[in-house]
Amino acid sequence: MTQDPAAQTRPLYTRESAQAWLQLQGYEPTTLHIGALQRLGGRLTAANIAFDDHPNEKRFSDRIETVTVDSVFAWLNRSGLGGPVQTIR
Repeated sequence: MTQDPAAQTRPLYTRESAQAWLQLQGYEPTTLHIGALQRLGGRLTAANIAFDDHPNEKRFSDRIETVTVDSVFAWLNRSGLGGPVQTIR
């Protein structure tokens, strides 16, 4: 896979350009359903938790789209960059 010119913005390598590239490559983030009180509790108890960088329409409907291990493995499998997940016990 190469950098798609359609995903580039100025300056290069912004969050928006990375998200555009992932969308063009078929990546789909996991949607977590996190209520307002849970978001507030997370924000108050941990310095590295913030939700204000998510679009208001999704945040206020309790839908937070984020990268998870499951979404990355699913994308790798769909894109042909990885194989099926194997569980080792």
